[in-house]
Amino acid sequence: MKKLYLLVGTHKGAFMLTSNLDRKKWKQHGPFLQGGDVNHLTMNPDDDGTLYACANSYGKKGCQG
Repeated sequence: MKKLYLLVGTHKGAFMLTSNLDRKKWKQHGPFLQGGDVNHLTMNPDDDGTLYACANSYGKKGCQG
């Protein structure tokens, strides 16, 4: 079954919402990158769903996972 992904960047981090194509029920995943302002999100559909984010934080921070 195909999935629909909605990627959301906020001041509280990044969130991913998933649903099937009828969009009646959504499941929330996250927050990811907590403590940073997430400005942009994209996902590579050609691999296992790697999520790329552009974020701003107030100090040094690295994230991989």
